[in-house]
Amino acid sequence: MSLSGHEIRMGKLFSNNENAVIIAVDHGYMDGPIPGMEDLPEVVKSIDASVDGILTSPGMLKHCKHAFQYKGAPIPIVRLNWSTVFCFEWQYREALAVQAFSPADA
Repeated sequence: MSLSGHEIRMGKLFSNNENAVIIAVDHGYMDGPIPGMEDLPEVVKSIDASVDGILTSPGMLKHCKHAFQYKGAPIPIVRLNWSTVFCFEWQYREALAVQAFSPADA
């Protein structure tokens, strides 16, 4: 029986009935720059090592690679979708989601 890379990564996040701790830093993807998070690579450096995963946008993954390149590092989780739920500032109330990137593009 072989394991896929997907199964291995999911096992690292969700095993032994334990909860995973995921930090989302992809807010700028939908909302633009957020005060205190303008320099995302620096923000990611400050994340505690006990975090299991970091949710980021495809464009920022390459800028934050330092956070994922050491033994015991959090797993990168890349947002591949876009949702109109984030268009509330234009009084849009539907929540439609579409794939914005392929895994290969990310």
